[in-house]
Amino acid sequence: MRFTLKKANRAVRWTIGCAVGLMALLFALHSLLPLVLSSQRIKPRFLSVLEQHVPGQIDFDRLRVTLLPMPGVTVGGVNWHLPGRFDLKAADASVYVDVWPLIKGRVRIDRVLVHSPAITVERVESSQKDLKRFTWPPDDAALRTMHAVLAELPAVAHLLLKNGSVQLVGPDGKISLAEDMTVEMATSAQRIQLTVTGQTADRGRIEAAAEMDPNTLDGRARIDWTRISIDHWALLLGNSEDLVSIRSTMALHLQLQSHGFQTFQCDFEASAPEMVLARGAGQTEIKAFATAGTATLTAEQYEVTIHRLTADAPRLNADMTFMQHFTKPVASDAIQLFANAKNCDVTRLRAALIALVAEAGELNLLKIIEGGELVQMTLWTTGPDWQHLFHQSRLKVTGTAQGALIRIPGPGPGLNLIDVAGQWQLAGGVLWVRQA
Repeated sequence: MRFTLKKANRAVRWTIGCAVGLMALLFALHSLLPLVLSSQRIKPRFLSVLEQHVPGQIDFDRLRVTLLPMPGVTVGGVNWHLPGRFDLKAADASVYVDVWPLIKGRVRIDRVLVHSPAITVERVESSQKDLKRFTWPPDDAALRTMHAVLAELPAVAHLLLKNGSVQLVGPDGKISLAEDMTVEMATSAQRIQLTVTGQTADRGRIEAAAEMDPNTLDGRARIDWTRISIDHWALLLGNSEDLVSIRSTMALHLQLQSHGFQTFQCDFEASAPEMVLARGAGQTEIKAFATAGTATLTAEQYEVTIHRLTADAPRLNADMTFMQHFTKPVASDAIQLFANAKNCDVTRLRAALIALVAEAGELNLLKIIEGGELVQMTLWTTGPDWQHLFHQSRLKVTGTAQGALIRIPGPGPGLNLIDVAGQWQLAGGVLWVRQA
């Protein structure tokens, strides 16, 4: 028994000694490698390996080979240029390789860690010619292009960018988009995963996660963006004076799904404590705005369902569904709109809409309902295009009003019904009112 215990102690001491010796050897090699391997000798061969895995033009100033914590190379003064897309500059980056292929004499990049990258994205203006090239649903050529773009992604198992910044460069110079960003991407033959966290230039906070199967193009994504400064991004995108500008700080949450790049679905939710909408000299304020819904795009149709559309001032509480069919003939009812509203302040909503879009005052529906309060309303209309959608002959509206001003179209000034309280209906250009 004593002999067996001695043998066991000897085996333990031998194992510990071997482990300590191996660690000492690895540490010594880790320290001596930079002295033995010249940076100038390794750089051309390492650049050749990078060019096989990374698209574009890449270069660096210095290089250091490491063994710990895992075999790899640390490079400094990194410059990566993808013509017409972006530039990346970083103080240093660490590239780690798989150990087992390395033993067999092959180099396969496993992990890339980039510290404090500064990314500059080139702003490309889309022309009308470019827009005409877009077709829906995507044809075979477009799908092949998508597969080619995915194939250009760096062939590494794991890519991590820490404490990065992003700038947009255009004719007017550079504009900051984001800072303190962390971007993590993991790739394999079956899945591409991407996560992004950081602070946007408007002091908002963004968290995003996405994944896609590069073979089937099935994917999903989640985006949570808080404290968005809408006017900041509108100015950045070059908001036109003809469009409605929005001054607000919002919260936005998106859930997206794609099936083979043939079907898209987006569940959205947005809210803002207050908003100021302006167009030219017109302006209106909205308090406690909130909306949520789903948008779906297929080869046959585009559909948006808004489950909730509310505001405290002007008082609004509505839901609606909009649908546009792509496969129906032009002369048919390709566009459909269904809406419900209750407890809405028509007077203030109508005034706010006309203040922003003067042309809205010419809509038949707004010509008929000019004020008061809608206790409840249901609207249904169809048409071949937007111009015919709100024509009197196509509108079917039913509801209950309180203190409403309703105008009955006709020759001359028509007929005004003041302080209407009760049920009403508009169908086929005929208005029916039942006073309470």
